[in-house]
Amino acid sequence: MIEWMRRALPPSGGFFYHYLALRFSRSLWQNFCQDVSRWLEAWNPSSAELIIFGSSAGYSLPKIFLNRFTRVIVVEPDPLARMLLKRRFPKAKFEFEVDRSLLAPLPKDFVGSSSKAAVEKLSRFLSKYPNAAVLFANVLGQLPHEFPHLSDEVFSSHLIAIRSSVKGREWASYHDILSTWTRPKSLSAFNLPGGAFDLDEFIRSHLTPPTTHGVRIEVTDHQTHALSAGEPTQCSWWELAPGRFHLIGFLCAKPT
Repeated sequence: MIEWMRRALPPSGGFFYHYLALRFSRSLWQNFCQDVSRWLEAWNPSSAELIIFGSSAGYSLPKIFLNRFTRVIVVEPDPLARMLLKRRFPKAKFEFEVDRSLLAPLPKDFVGSSSKAAVEKLSRFLSKYPNAAVLFANVLGQLPHEFPHLSDEVFSSHLIAIRSSVKGREWASYHDILSTWTRPKSLSAFNLPGGAFDLDEFIRSHLTPPTTHGVRIEVTDHQTHALSAGEPTQCSWWELAPGRFHLIGFLCAKPT
C-alpha cells in the first residue's frame, strides 16, 4: 500500500488528492486541521470579504472561519473541488474564479521570460476587491511542481513579488516548505527561525535517522522559504498519507 502511494501521489491536487481526503481527513489530517483552525482564529482578519487561492474542497478550512465572511471569492480551477466546496460549506457566500494562471510565475511555453506580467495580472485581479483579505490556502508550495522549468532564483523572486502584491492588505498563507517519506522526530508544532534555510541542518535536527547504514533521507524542498522574507515561520506537520509528511509553514500580516 505504501509503495503504491509513493508512486501515485501527484505533485499537486487532482482526483487522487480528493481520494486521500476521503480516506484520511478524519484521522491522519486531524492534528494538522486543528493547527490551521487555531492559526486562522489568531489571524482574525477584520475584512468582511475574503479571497482564497487554492481552496480545493476546503478540507483543512473550518466552517466557523468561512461562514463569518459576507463574500468569499475562491480562485480554484478544479471543477470537482468547487462542487465539493459548495456541498461542504452550504452557508458560505462563495463566488468562483477559475483562471489557473493568476499565481503562475510564467506561461509554461515562455521559458526565460520575466514574471512581471504575471504579477501585474494578479495585481489587477486583486484590485477588483480592494477591501478583501487574502488567504493562500496551501497553494504556493505546489507551484514549483507545476512549473518545473523555473530556476530556484526565478521562483523565489516570484514569491517575493506575490508577497509585495498583497502588501497593505490583511493576508495569510499556509504552504508546503518541504515533504518527505521520513518520519519527523516530533509531530509537535514549532517555529522555524528566520534567515537562511539550511536544509541539511533541518534534516539532522527534525527527521528520524534511517536505521540502515548508507541510506539517504529523501526530502523535497518546495522552495517557499523566500516567502518568509527573513521572518520566523510557524510550522506544523501534515501526514498527507501514511508515512508521507509535509512541513507546512504559516505566515500572516495585517496592514501597517
